[in-house]
Amino acid sequence: MRRLRQAGGRIRCLSDAEAGRLYEAIGDDELLAAVVTLALNTGMRRGEILNLEWKQVDFVRHAINVQNTKSGRDRVIPLNAITDKLLQTLPRTGDYV
Repeated sequence: MRRLRQAGGRIRCLSDAEAGRLYEAIGDDELLAAVVTLALNTGMRRGEILNLEWKQVDFVRHAINVQNTKSGRDRVIPLNAITDKLLQTLPRTGDYV
């Protein structure tokens, strides 16, 4: 009999103080601040954020459709008010967010 696979890793969230220090370290770099904000509010990996295309963002359903994830499965990530507003304000100059 084979054992069931257990979810690995741990769940870690930054405290408000840690997030504040992170944004202080970022300084005036708006692009990096946007990437960090997406990461903190969605749990997306760096590669998922950097390869995010506008066609994956669903403003009607307030979700991001992530494909080709590390686990090999597609997933839907809900947008909270912070990420929704952030994505609405970003310029759409190409295919990639």
